[in-house]
Amino acid sequence: MSETTRLMVAIIPMILFIALIAGCSQQYGTQPAQQPPSSTPPANQPPAGTPPSTTPPATTPPAASTAVVSIKNFAFDPAELTVAKGTKVTWTNEDAAPHRLDFDAFSSENLNTGQTYEFTFNDAGTFDYICGLHPTMKGKIIVQ
Repeated sequence: MSETTRLMVAIIPMILFIALIAGCSQQYGTQPAQQPPSSTPPANQPPAGTPPSTTPPATTPPAASTAVVSIKNFAFDPAELTVAKGTKVTWTNEDAAPHRLDFDAFSSENLNTGQTYEFTFNDAGTFDYICGLHPTMKGKIIVQ
């Protein structure tokens, strides 16, 4: 074996050993170098210098709302109710006597104990009503 071959046989294992040690010490003994900050903005932000958007963000339409009016002790509770357009109002008769809702444009059927009547108010305005069987009972729905 020549002198050069012997030298190579001795040096190559030492180089491999040093490389192995250097790799292990990086993994356990030191922390990796910090990355420089990225010049790319996050996905939800425009790049710097971009004028703000004038388009409003997309919105989900509000869920249909509901409101409840109790009929008890020969009165509407609440007697006056303010709701948004599109609100469904439900009246429930909690009296032993029957009642009927009379508005200017429509009426409910007679409501016996425990029965309900529902109406969705799609137009803005003030809607006065009475009990058609007991006209001293008055109520008001204000739709905005």
